Amino acid sequence: MFSEAPFDKTEIFARAFDFFTGLAAKRATILSIEDLQWADRSSLELLAYLAARIGGTRLLIIATYRTEDVERDDALVSASRLWAEPAVARIAVEALDDGQTRELIRGTLDGRADVPEREREEIVRRSEGNPFFAEELLKAAAEARGGSTRRTRR
Repeated sequence: MFSEAPFDKTEIFARAFDFFTGLAAKRATILSIEDLQWADRSSLELLAYLAARIGGTRLLIIATYRTEDVERDDALVSASRLWAEPAVARIAVEALDDGQTRELIRGTLDGRADVPEREREEIVRRSEGNPFFAEELLKAAAEARGGSTRRTRR
């Protein structure tokens, strides 16, 4: 039979902490959370709960978010207590400039795919300095021409 009473949030958070630290006790564990700017308030509260308690464990939490979306999101702004936790470090990753994006394209292609210069410039423009997006656009352009951006083993 299921209990009629809902779990207390603190109890749920404690169980999540026990689960992750139990994993980390067996082997170093990384919990990766992307696009934190879209997280709901409860998820952010859980993250703050974990961050306050993981010091001294073999659990690493990596959470990414887009700064341009933070100002519009009250939940993430209210989670700013995260930044005060001793176990939390912030690393800002700036967008690539156009020259860096071109270099990323040249390095990724490394002579393997024929993507015309006009398409490369379109990738630079559309990616707006986001390296992941630039790589995905480049991959699509190369595959459309029957090429690949994947490196072969030597």
